[in-house]
Amino acid sequence: MTTTMTVNLMNTIHGLYMTILILVSMGWPHLTTARAARPQTYTLPTFVETERNVTFDVGDNARLPCSLQNLGPKVVIWKKVDQVHPISIGDYIYVPDSDYYVEHRETSIPSSEWNLRIKDVKIHHAGVYECQISAKEEIVRNITLNVVDSYKSNKPGIELGGTLFVEKGSEIKLKCSASAIDYLPLDVDWFKDGLKLRPNTESRVSISKYPSSDTNTLNSTLIIKHSNMTDAGTYVCRSSKRHIASLKVVVLNTGKTSVKRGTFPDGPPDTEQIRTFNQGHTFKPVNVLTLFSYFICYILIIFLHGA
Repeated sequence: MTTTMTVNLMNTIHGLYMTILILVSMGWPHLTTARAARPQTYTLPTFVETERNVTFDVGDNARLPCSLQNLGPKVVIWKKVDQVHPISIGDYIYVPDSDYYVEHRETSIPSSEWNLRIKDVKIHHAGVYECQISAKEEIVRNITLNVVDSYKSNKPGIELGGTLFVEKGSEIKLKCSASAIDYLPLDVDWFKDGLKLRPNTESRVSISKYPSSDTNTLNSTLIIKHSNMTDAGTYVCRSSKRHIASLKVVVLNTGKTSVKRGTFPDGPPDTEQIRTFNQGHTFKPVNVLTLFSYFICYILIIFLHGA
């Protein structure tokens, strides 16, 4: 009895299997024909919104972003608008320039990035670039690259200027500007002939400092009122061990010299020039009686010679 039931169950399962197989074999051609007859939809690639205006410093590794959706079998082409030939086609760099390369990565299934990278970017790289798709439709996105030289426009260092020649009793005024790229200098120090200067109790020497955070510059002014001969010498402004500027100040003692102003075509004289000029141009007063005696002697010689 059990054997008979098992055989009947197997026959039933086999019959169902054969029925399903026949139905599938009969219906599959119709399903295939219907799928072939149905028109396939084509989705155009689209750009993901990214920056269209980027700025980099000279020497940076510039990145021009281009992100797409539904690229499919299409190819991304990079070119500069003022150039005929493309820079890259897909991952291949078309131009003979090793500074260019393509940064390609799949961010998700429908999206991908095809960023153009420029190593050690230079001023001539600046301009408008196109990220375009190889399709019969015009699919283009423009990206503007700006290249600036921050180091040149804000070069770290120190500058010192002011009074070089001053008459005794006049004011000496020196200005110092210390700058950096990414920070404001903390302080500047003043020196004269190797000795550090500080404002004195007599208020004859004053030092003022005023920072400018916009340009990362610290400005300082040294003023010496009623200068004397000891104020002549070499002045130094220092903001760090590497940033030092110096100049020499000459104090002219015009009250004791016979130097006429404007008689030095090569510029104002220094102390040594004045000393040499005085030594070579000493004028002694002439005795009037001596001249009169010379004149009388000359007349007598002529008279005796005529006699």
